[in-house]
Amino acid sequence: MEIKLKKASVKDKSELAALCIESYSKAYHDHWEDGGLAWYLEREFGDQRITLDLSTSNITITFFKF
Repeated sequence: MEIKLKKASVKDKSELAALCIESYSKAYHDHWEDGGLAWYLEREFGDQRITLDLSTSNITITFFKF
């Protein structure tokens, strides 16, 4: 199996946000009270935050494709 690495860019923000939201929600959905999970997901993985993170030079996000 070949694994490819791809550095995420701002144009990948929708794919990255969807992946983060799905992964986090599956793992931690039962740790939150009503409304808390939605608030956290928007704060950490919303368009504004993802764009900021992907535009920050000291943050590198990498996709692993296999």
